[in-house]
Amino acid sequence: MPDLVMVLSRPEIMDDVAFHPCVHRRKWESERKIGFVPPDGQFKLASFHVAMETSPRALPLYVRAVSSRSEQMYTVEIVLEPGQCNGRPVEQVCVKVPLPQQAYNIGVQCKTGTHTVSNARSPQVEWSVKSVRAGDQGLRLVIQYLMRSSNSSNTPPAEQGVLAAFIDFEVTGYSASSIKVDALRLLRESYKLFKGVRYATKAGSYQVRF
Repeated sequence: MPDLVMVLSRPEIMDDVAFHPCVHRRKWESERKIGFVPPDGQFKLASFHVAMETSPRALPLYVRAVSSRSEQMYTVEIVLEPGQCNGRPVEQVCVKVPLPQQAYNIGVQCKTGTHTVSNARSPQVEWSVKSVRAGDQGLRLVIQYLMRSSNSSNTPPAEQGVLAAFIDFEVTGYSASSIKVDALRLLRESYKLFKGVRYATKAGSYQVRF
């Protein structure tokens, strides 16, 4: 079985590291290198956290969100602002805004991308933007709606408006953590190893609270 050793740049900034069972943990603990015997098929080698203050990179996408109320009209405004991704676009941007169950007469305004409104039991507005590039401006979504009065005295006040927006996106060829693969070595095997690394950043659980 091939035995591989992966050398990463800046492994000291990695926190809460969780490895696949194929990883030799002693090598990581002693040398901060990842030694492993790859299993068959696709697998996740490791997961980890990097604190913002330890990474020189900025967020690929910034989201500003404001919620307000004027008499019976509720308004939610969301603005997307591109970060710095070494010139690479932020793609497949999707903003999901769950609305209160009592929301009705929902209106949406946006000049960029497309939107859908779900009027199911849990109303939701979904805004999709194919690509956000450096210098893009005017990426704005405005939601306005009215609220039916609740017959339940147990309805918390927080449910009378939007609480959060959930954002998905991806950036190919970019590592938001600034961690990269410096080397990948094959041990105790004579055949030639063809190596390649592709970087991608995905949103994960990115949410903005109002």
